Amino acid sequence: MWCMRRYVGYILLIAITFYMAVLYRSTAFILVGYGEAIAGVLMIAYLLYMAGKVTVHILPSADLGEAGQRLPVDLLVSNQGRLPVGKVKVRIQERYPMFGEKRTTVFYATVPGGGRRAGETRIRLGFLPKHSGRIVLQVKNAQIFDFLGMLSFPIFRKRMGGEAILSIFPEKVSVPIVVERNTRDYAQEKEEQIVRGEEQPKESWQIRGYQPGDRLRDIHWKLTAKMEDIMVNERIAEIGCPVYMFLDYGKVMKRRRTKAFARNMETYLEIALSISFSLAENGCPHCLVWYDAAVQDVRRMEIRSEEEVYLFFQKLENFGTAPEGLTLEEWHQEKYRGNCGNTRLTLNAALQCLRNGQLVAEYQGKDKKELLRKQELFV
Repeated sequence: MWCMRRYVGYILLIAITFYMAVLYRSTAFILVGYGEAIAGVLMIAYLLYMAGKVTVHILPSADLGEAGQRLPVDLLVSNQGRLPVGKVKVRIQERYPMFGEKRTTVFYATVPGGGRRAGETRIRLGFLPKHSGRIVLQVKNAQIFDFLGMLSFPIFRKRMGGEAILSIFPEKVSVPIVVERNTRDYAQEKEEQIVRGEEQPKESWQIRGYQPGDRLRDIHWKLTAKMEDIMVNERIAEIGCPVYMFLDYGKVMKRRRTKAFARNMETYLEIALSISFSLAENGCPHCLVWYDAAVQDVRRMEIRSEEEVYLFFQKLENFGTAPEGLTLEEWHQEKYRGNCGNTRLTLNAALQCLRNGQLVAEYQGKDKKELLRKQELFV
């Protein structure tokens, strides 16, 4: 669109010049008009040539960060032609799948001529994310300008690429956790039974994206065809957790994704992950249960260390709600047909925490972080 406006403006400039030449019968204006026309043809030829010589790629430098932290992302602009580039305008698109939002940022660069070796310009971007969660950075489009900055032409799509996928972890707040004796005894007893051979670890399956090293026989072919991405059945051995935490966001997820939704979702994730971190810090194994909208199924993951909380967070891209008529806990019971440990925690969209169906903590108010720090949670 902007390219066309520049060309229309340049044509109007030439037309005005020739109009002035006729109006004033000026030879000088005629020469200027011809000069503008020839310069325009040369600039267009230059831009067409350079559009096939310049490449733009985005390169990830880090894949995990925390809210409020700037992450380094490299933008590599290469020129395989002999002529230098006047200016390159690059639009980087940020996608937030969990929040259904997109944002575009513009950067400019100049690249020298390469000759036999390609000239390169590497730009280190200090990227400050708008939301936490999974973020995908891609080159949306790029344009090259002539030396005067008057005309521009888009770089061919096949010469742009790369993708940076970042996971931005919400701010952690230490929650006072009181682990009761029967909860500690439950976990210890389960592990002792397995060591003595009295009980075998249960195995469950969950769906995830393909990773290098996965076996062909584990690929979920039907879901792969549906998702247009390779999906894999992953076998998980479960020892058994004394605490199950259900991330049940309810019907709120079905509303249009607004700014209020984004604020509430970020707070929800901050509370859920703060509780999970605090449980892990207190040596309390627990199982996080959520609904994955992409595979339309309940998923769960055992957490026994702080590192596993980070791994869990990276799986939350398609966090959703269970189908109508069933709560997340009922949906989980339908699938796994087993007990849910000694304690069941449920965090709902109203930012209320329930223990075995009874309200034990509320995190509503302006200073939610202070509420997290003050309210003890018994498990």
